[in-house]
Amino acid sequence: MKEWTPLIVAMACVASASAQDATQALYQGRITSNNVNVRTGPVIGDSYPFGKLQSGDVVEVIEESNGWVRVRTSGGAFAGMHAFVSGGTLSADGTTLSLTAETPLRAPNSSAQGAARNSYQSIATLPAGTTLNVVETLEVDGLPVYKVRMPGTATGWVNANYVRKAAPVEVQAAADAVKSAPAPAVATTQSPAAVTTAATPELDASGPAAAAPTEEVVVVEEVVVVEPPKPTALDLFRERRAKLADLESTWKRVREQPDRSEELEAIRGQYMTFLDNAGSDAGAKSTVNWRLQQIDLLMKIQQENANVAATINALDANADALAVIAKAVESRADFDAFGYLNQSVVYDGSSLPELYVLADPTTGQAIAYVVPDDCFEYDPMLGTLVGVKGDTTYDPTLRVKLIRPRTMESLPVARTPATPATDGMPVSTGSSE
Repeated sequence: MKEWTPLIVAMACVASASAQDATQALYQGRITSNNVNVRTGPVIGDSYPFGKLQSGDVVEVIEESNGWVRVRTSGGAFAGMHAFVSGGTLSADGTTLSLTAETPLRAPNSSAQGAARNSYQSIATLPAGTTLNVVETLEVDGLPVYKVRMPGTATGWVNANYVRKAAPVEVQAAADAVKSAPAPAVATTQSPAAVTTAATPELDASGPAAAAPTEEVVVVEEVVVVEPPKPTALDLFRERRAKLADLESTWKRVREQPDRSEELEAIRGQYMTFLDNAGSDAGAKSTVNWRLQQIDLLMKIQQENANVAATINALDANADALAVIAKAVESRADFDAFGYLNQSVVYDGSSLPELYVLADPTTGQAIAYVVPDDCFEYDPMLGTLVGVKGDTTYDPTLRVKLIRPRTMESLPVARTPATPATDGMPVSTGSSE
């Protein structure tokens, strides 16, 4: 396979006035977590990510659909992103591109390291006459593909669990940040049949007669737009196996963390999601089905150990410890969720969103996952018993129950030997991992 060769690198910006999406904004949203993916569509199996948003970014929401929001790629949150186009007329200095026909704007495929060859899904259609500034000119099989700065008229999809309505002061702060940034060059839009005319000096009545101005005709070369090929079966196979390797690595970390036994159900959900999208990859399916059997067995052992521990606690715990736990359990009525707060190993903010897990104080199993919010300091509460009031929802994508806290209270009860946090399973020394 022939590699793409970088030819020209330049600072760039893009303007697409004629392609302005007229869709009315529903509201300004604020991103509530780091490394939130922006995808080409609202279905994970049929789309790919092309950028990441960070906590505090303000975005323009134009549509809501089945747990997803559609956002316009405008504002400072998208300032550092780019996209690809094919065709058009490149300026002599290689820094601007004028489109001569209606052209799809293709999102960079982050799952394939953003390679132009594997970036095939469109997030906008730019009209003829749109002028863009070029970041880099690439060549594949002898044909040019242009890497341009992301225009503000494209759209992407974000999981609605990580977007809330922004307060007016947050919207204003984001607008001020954009104004204080260096102003990008203003691009122009013109007709594809436009002809450039040489400047004619204006003469007054007493000036000498001048020859009729001559016209300089710009000849526009016809460029054949060739779409890059879609990913091959081998490309999809490699991408699938890379995801499985990441999932297996996460599973190993879960097994190595006895205090995270409450996350067995979470990692099981991630394996189930992979299995739903495994296609005809029999080898991957076999591996995942075997891992699911292991997890189911460990969850069963965990539950049996929790039952045994509960019986021992009831027999051996001293009166003072029982009184403290009883008081804490009684206080559950004051909260929507109640348990020990820990950082999640599965949802650690790398490939999946950052969440905190709330574990049942008696069984050690996950009650819910807390969505981080800037209003709270979580580090001082880690490992302690907390009560949470907030809105609870079930995320069908992550397959876990989420709670967005309005208030959080740390209760003066720490883990004791009477409330074990282990999963009760022996550490494997074989090669099954």
